[in-house]
Amino acid sequence: MADGYLFSQIKAKLIKQFGEGDAEQFIAVFTENGFDEDDDSILDDIEDETESLILDDKNMTRAAFEFIQRVCRQYTQAQKPIDIENLFAGLAALLQTSEWKQQYTATLELYVEQCPSLVQSGRDACLKNVATLGRMHQLPLIAYCVDTFNRFRIQEFLRSGKQLSAAQFVNLLPFYKNIDAQKNSIEMLSALEGYGLRMIGPLRLVPKTLFVDDIDHILRYILAVSQMVGSLVRTNKKNPASAANPKVDVPFQFDLAILPYGGKKKNLKQQKVEDADEENIYDDDDDDDDDDGKADDDEEDSKDADSEPVGAIEPGLKAYNIDVEKDEITLHDSVPKELLRVLRDLFKKVNPKRYGRYVMVVDRRDPNSTAQRKSSSDKLYVYSPNCNQNYNYHQLHQDWVSESLAFKSLKCLFPSVRKKMQPHFGCGQRDCITLSFHVLQQDVIRCYLYVDGGGARFEPADLIQLLPNYFTKPSTRYNKQDVEKKFGLELSEKQFETWYNKTTISKLNEIQ
Repeated sequence: MADGYLFSQIKAKLIKQFGEGDAEQFIAVFTENGFDEDDDSILDDIEDETESLILDDKNMTRAAFEFIQRVCRQYTQAQKPIDIENLFAGLAALLQTSEWKQQYTATLELYVEQCPSLVQSGRDACLKNVATLGRMHQLPLIAYCVDTFNRFRIQEFLRSGKQLSAAQFVNLLPFYKNIDAQKNSIEMLSALEGYGLRMIGPLRLVPKTLFVDDIDHILRYILAVSQMVGSLVRTNKKNPASAANPKVDVPFQFDLAILPYGGKKKNLKQQKVEDADEENIYDDDDDDDDDDGKADDDEEDSKDADSEPVGAIEPGLKAYNIDVEKDEITLHDSVPKELLRVLRDLFKKVNPKRYGRYVMVVDRRDPNSTAQRKSSSDKLYVYSPNCNQNYNYHQLHQDWVSESLAFKSLKCLFPSVRKKMQPHFGCGQRDCITLSFHVLQQDVIRCYLYVDGGGARFEPADLIQLLPNYFTKPSTRYNKQDVEKKFGLELSEKQFETWYNKTTISKLNEIQ
């Protein structure tokens, strides 16, 4: 099920059917008892009539049960394979219907609440229409299109060394080119450019600067964290919770942020890259009448902050009174199992819960030296970033939209002591490597890599084929088979795989 859609529908219809007071009482019990946003799970739990779900008003309980069963069955009946090829057909007529207008309003309300950067008032009409169309089809359409662009772009870079722009991508692939040719209020190029400007752009596949650190140590942390997250998912699926095996009900988000030591150096290879390949990935030349072509203040602030180094971690956490668990480890002296145990024990202390978002920071920086270290310990921090009352950075919404998870990572990884000038540092920081795990369902797990100010949907092979390119010494003792075998969880999403395969049918060698 996509984006918590079923739960949001149940909640809205319960309120409409029974009134907000009675409905909220049932919804509270409904959510506290660990329902999954999965139609089969909801139906099974209701049919079992779990004792904890029986309210004082037995008639209300029975009516709510029967009503939710009807909603679930209607939803299940509507679950047909999406006709991807004709998804955008007839859109001009659809935009004139009352159904569209209602869904458009409801969709914007969700995005304004959860991901305001993406749907600014009076701007990015194409992004708003893509979001609405996706919501109508229970499909995270913006995320799928952006992820397809980024993965396809990586694939072409590995094949030919070329860095595709958004315009080249759209013009190359018939599916996306045909959408723009229809001129039906959705232009895929405008939507992709809007996402890159409002959220985060794609990876710089030839980075401007390089990390001075040991790539093998970075890979050890990434593999260990992937195994830790994988054990949480498998424990949740197969085994009851215990002290040794903590249980985290899906969905939840886990961000690993690594601050390498030694600073950064200019990448001499990058100077040979043509400006068009690097700088014109996204151009702010949208045709929207309401778009003035200027970056908003928050966009400018974000870009300025991305170039600033992340300061000390603990003062920022203290400034916001964030509960944090800390430890230190000397990576040279630890074996893989010991590292995994340390990370797992540390994470258990934050008492992870369903819908939670958690950040683990590995701070390898040595303030006294930029030389390669041999024995200094790394500082580990784990916390839930509940540092902003206006935006919910520390947990997922029950009816989340996919882009909201990236928004949380972009806006808040490290709280800053400068609450007014720069309250948070996010995954766009150039001196940080971030992997963001989105565990949405047992069989829907996404991961995103953010490095050098850009980001893309991640695959384990990227640890060998891409990540070493961001280091002064890219050689590693690992190979592709090693990391794919040792990566601790399967990044699976069948619906996205179908989308990607059907929309990228093209001959790569036709790129101009």
